[in-house]
Amino acid sequence: MSIYKIFGGLVLFGMLTCCSSIDSVTLDEHNMGISNIKIEALGKPLGDQTTLVSVCQGFLLTEKQVRDFFEYANYIKEATPSPYYEKLPCYSGGTARINGQTYKWIIHAGGIGEFSNDKDRFVKICGKNCCNKVANVC
Repeated sequence: MSIYKIFGGLVLFGMLTCCSSIDSVTLDEHNMGISNIKIEALGKPLGDQTTLVSVCQGFLLTEKQVRDFFEYANYIKEATPSPYYEKLPCYSGGTARINGQTYKWIIHAGGIGEFSNDKDRFVKICGKNCCNKVANVC
């Protein structure tokens, strides 16, 4: 499979998720706050997808972009990771404090963020409004 087909699939998946109608709650309803954002991985491909290293190197997030993503993306409660997220192999990741607890986070190119610790896991999806406010995520 060529890199162009993979990239085209990523773009299509990102566009579909941005326009999807998912039951979600806003950040204000959960009163969640994020702080102490540490970026530990920038522009990485998932797993051993060495053919995507050069493509993923451009997916670089700043602390401000992570904070804005967290603020504007829609909250989705999920018990297990969805296999669809692996279709978006480029990501940046790190740790952050959310409501006083340390979470690991991964934000995939295309606007899907996963936040987890030993007790909790949730996903945030960047919809159209979020994509307009957070540069280079979607």
